[in-house]
Amino acid sequence: MPLSAEDRRVDANFDSDGLDSAAAQALAERLHDGPLQLLAALSLRLTALANRGSADSGDLGELKGLTASVIGELNKLVYELAAGPGGD
Repeated sequence: MPLSAEDRRVDANFDSDGLDSAAAQALAERLHDGPLQLLAALSLRLTALANRGSADSGDLGELKGLTASVIGELNKLVYELAAGPGGD
């Protein structure tokens, strides 16, 4: 699959020390505004389905747990990227 222009810009800003701070900030914003927002919406929809009783509770619980795990991992990544080189 070809890289988008944004992905090529991020790749161009990657060197042996990692992403520069501007590229890291841009990537953090893209992760926050894209997949994290979608996963949060998915989590809310799963909760609504569970409250209506429209699906098997075991399956919904598993999906909700997986969704929460992905959100947590992406949040950690966004925090680390936003903190920039050196962490914290």
